[in-house]
Amino acid sequence: MKRLLAVFCLSLGLISTNAYAAAIVNGDFATCDLTGWETADDFGDANLDDFSVNGLAPDCAATITIDDANSMAISNSLLSELDLSVAAGNSLDIRFDFSVGSLLSDILTEGGAGFSMFFINENIMGSQFDHTGQLGEIFNQEILGAESFLQTFTIDESFYNTSGWTLEIQLGSSFRFEESSSLTLNSVSLLERSIDVSAPASFSLVFLSFLAISLYSRNSKRLCTKQVKA
Repeated sequence: MKRLLAVFCLSLGLISTNAYAAAIVNGDFATCDLTGWETADDFGDANLDDFSVNGLAPDCAATITIDDANSMAISNSLLSELDLSVAAGNSLDIRFDFSVGSLLSDILTEGGAGFSMFFINENIMGSQFDHTGQLGEIFNQEILGAESFLQTFTIDESFYNTSGWTLEIQLGSSFRFEESSSLTLNSVSLLERSIDVSAPASFSLVFLSFLAISLYSRNSKRLCTKQVKA
């Protein structure tokens, strides 16, 4: 009986669980400022009028603006260093929650402002990488009107437990100044996932273990009854 109970408990333990890793400092802007983030534009030192943090703690969000009356930048960026530490056998996801908007809303018009998100490495100058480890961007899209995004991407194993990586979130000019465009970042987070027995398989194992315990209990009662009658 004790062995069967042990199997039952082990089965429950095999169900996969997820836990957010504290690997992006102030990724949800809970401090209501840009602690943990750097700002930059194509000239180097960014015009801080192009960056703002709004809301009430801890529910704040950061906004990047471009092509308004205060900005002559070709691009504005928010940057955050990444801690890509992962336990052996686990996987790592990156999750984005953000929205974009622009006064330029004609879907037939070309040349609107655009946004992109990518990884850079201090040891690999001039290169941008997507979440798969290839040259490119995680996101690269033109802004026309208002749109919201909530998406998660699995980071390739080649990034795991390596250093020097930074996430860059960039807003690029439409070159139509006073056609103000913006990107509001609600949060970005790293999610470390435990790669265990899948949930359906785990629940099946739990069910079988519970069934075995029930059958064992019934057989034990019958055996006791027979012995009493004898």
